[in-house]
Formats: sequence, C-alpha cells, structure tokens
Amino acid sequence: MSKPENELNEEPMEVPVEEEAQQAETVDVASLLKQIDLLQAESNQHQNNFLRARADLENYRKRAVREKEALYKTASTKLVEELLPVLDNFKLGIASAHKHPEANVVTEGFEMVFGQLNSLLSAQGLETIDPQGEAFDPNEHECVAHHAHSSIPADHVMEVARVGYRFHGQLLRAATVIVSSGPESAQQDKE
Repeated sequence: MSKPENELNEEPMEVPVEEEAQQAETVDVASLLKQIDLLQAESNQHQNNFLRARADLENYRKRAVREKEALYKTASTKLVEELLPVLDNFKLGIASAHKHPEANVVTEGFEMVFGQLNSLLSAQGLETIDPQGEAFDPNEHECVAHHAHSSIPADHVMEVARVGYRFHGQLLRAATVIVSSGPESAQQDKE
C-alpha cells in the first residue's frame, strides 16, 4: 500500500511543476514581447528625433546661406547707391570733355575707364533704366516736367534728365524724365 500512495503523491506533484513551467514560459514570452514592444517604441522615438534633428540642421544651413546672401546684397546695395552720383558726374565730365577736341585722347581714356566701371557694376547686378521714348511708368520714372511734342505721343518719355538704376531687380533710383503731353493742338483742345 505504501507504493500506490507514493505513486499517487508523485503524479499530482509532477503536474503542477509542468503547469508552472508552462506558465513561467508564457509569462516570460509575454514579458519579452512587452519588452520588445517598449524597445521598438523607444527605437522609433530615437529615429524620429534623429530625423527631426537632421531636418533642423538642413533648414539651418539653408537659412544661413539665405541670410549670408541677403547681407551681401544689403552691403552691396549701400555701396552701389553711394556710387551712383559718381557715375552721374563721370558721365557729365565725359560729355563736357567732348566739347574740347584738344583733350580727345584723355576723353577716350576716361570713356574706357567708365566702360569698365559700368561692366563691373553690371556684372554685379546693376541695371540702367534709360526710358527714352517709352511709356511713362510712375513706378520707375520721376516726371519733372511735361512738354508738348508733335512726334512723341502723350505720356511717353521725350527726354531723360538722369538715368535710373535697378540693383538685383530692386529699384535704387527712379529715372528723372520729361514727359510728352502730346501735340500742341491736343493741349489747346483740352483747355
């Protein structure tokens, strides 16, 4: 009798150990899957942070380039604005020198220097506004007088008193112009 009791006692003991092992494996697998999910979420968060940091760096680089270009244009604009009266005086001097034929060689030298200066400034983005014969545009022209003219239509530039300039597409100085008011007969009809 002692043997059957031992056998009975041994069997119930083995079953709970196997169940515990299965439960432990289930708990371990569930725990490991939970850890994997947490680590995956953490990895995704780090990946997102990395991508954002990389995008921020790229945006910073682009902004730095834009700011550098804007600073360059601002500094260049100031310099070019200060050179405009020099260009005007250079033109006036050359025009005056043409009235003296004995200084022809010197005049040609100054014209070459003036041409080089204009080429240099044009290469840097300076554009001349010379609206002779064009329709008057108040955005780029400054009218100082109206005169009747038989061959130039009304509201067209008949004479440029001082050329204007644009730098990188931005107006630096409007062209100073005299605008035609049309033929004299049209003027008398209006009055």
